[in-house]
Amino acid sequence: MAQLGLRLPDETYGYDIADVVELATFAESCDYHSVWTAELQGHNGFLILGQIAAETSDIGLGTGIVNVYSRTPALLAMSVATLDELSDGRTILGLAASSKVTIEEWHGLEYERPLRRVRESIEIIRAVMKNRRVTYDGEIFSLEDYPRSFDPVREDVPIYNAALGPTNRKLTGEYADGWLPVHVPRSRFAEYVSEIDEAAEGAGRDPDDVTVAPYVVACVDEDGERARGYVRNLLSFYLGAIDYYAGVFRRFGFEEDVEAVREAWSAGNRDEAAARVSDELLDEIAIGGTPEEGRARLREYRELGADIPVIYPPNAPRDVIETTVEELATY
Repeated sequence: MAQLGLRLPDETYGYDIADVVELATFAESCDYHSVWTAELQGHNGFLILGQIAAETSDIGLGTGIVNVYSRTPALLAMSVATLDELSDGRTILGLAASSKVTIEEWHGLEYERPLRRVRESIEIIRAVMKNRRVTYDGEIFSLEDYPRSFDPVREDVPIYNAALGPTNRKLTGEYADGWLPVHVPRSRFAEYVSEIDEAAEGAGRDPDDVTVAPYVVACVDEDGERARGYVRNLLSFYLGAIDYYAGVFRRFGFEEDVEAVREAWSAGNRDEAAARVSDELLDEIAIGGTPEEGRARLREYRELGADIPVIYPPNAPRDVIETTVEELATY
């Protein structure tokens, strides 16, 4: 069976911790490769995964994503190693530079040299996992004889980078174990995978050592238009409410969609904003339709170079999300 991940719904969907854990156990029963927890303004991602670890036995546990500012690299390493021990070696660290708004306005930190910070964080995390003592002299971080006082379950916990831009994709190929992007146009996906492969080869690495695990907004239902409506709602939020992603979609060539959605969004008309997400954008970025259509789309992602697509359900009734999880598991 092809591997598949699930980005777990969170409190913004009205889910409490028990609901999230139940859906994670349901994904495990459907033979999913991994579940992934967001961490932005809500629950602590590592703690949620710790609870999931206690109630599952096989499924991978991914942070999707934690930023490299609000925790030091040493604390990230400690958190990863702890979760890996609790889960008997099932942890995947998904990290990213995050955004200027999140880091400066929400965390009160300077958003400086984000890609350099990602690189040094990866290097330090790996060093701490492998060595009892770590000295590191970087451009951002300097560690002097950091003493690790326990033995990790694994010295090599996979680290995935949630890169979107070209320089960050290059960094992924050079340093990370996986690529964890979101909202990548299907028409550009193979090109971006090739860029990561070339960067890995240039760094003397085997491209096959970099796992490609894209987040793909996905919803399926026997009523395909109903499913597409839920997808439109989520995409309109990204285009209308988040300046960073509005810029991303503009660079991908969806200027008309962005402006149309943002006009309705700024006027407070959420239904109209969702209706203005074009079929072209939806089908290029996301999956929405019948179960058969959804499975066919996932197979396309595999053919384009995705190793582990991570489905990202929009806010929908619980039964619709569970149907999506179950129906797509057999793609």
